[in-house]
Amino acid sequence: MLSGSPSALEQSVAEGIEAAMQSPVSNLVGKDTLQQSLGILNKADIVISPDSGPAHIANALGTPVIGLYAATWSRRSGPYNSLDLCVDRFPEAARKFLGKEPRELRWGTKIEQAGVMDLITTEDVIEKLEQWQNPDSSDKDLLSTQIG
Repeated sequence: MLSGSPSALEQSVAEGIEAAMQSPVSNLVGKDTLQQSLGILNKADIVISPDSGPAHIANALGTPVIGLYAATWSRRSGPYNSLDLCVDRFPEAARKFLGKEPRELRWGTKIEQAGVMDLITTEDVIEKLEQWQNPDSSDKDLLSTQIG
């Protein structure tokens, strides 16, 4: 299910996602109310979202969140119940766009540069979805990496 604001940008992105999907999807971008959005976030199995209100609301409701972070740092503003599921490209963004390490930046720094979210790949998101679907296998991979 796709949900978002009625902005032209969000509708365009949702249409692109819908066109690329191999399975049917309900596109509610710009069509749902705040109350309906709360219900959707509460009933969702998982939410994929950048650092935004819906990510934090889903987190507060106990819904797992794959957070997409490049403009902000998940360590500082991520969904605290799902930090392990965050795709975090803020360190790369800080170096690329600001020429600094994240720890050198003031708390709350946002990198609002064109292309910052392009640092997050489809593969990154798929990896986090697989981690969420198979939580035991990611623990085994981590253990074998630490041992090997």
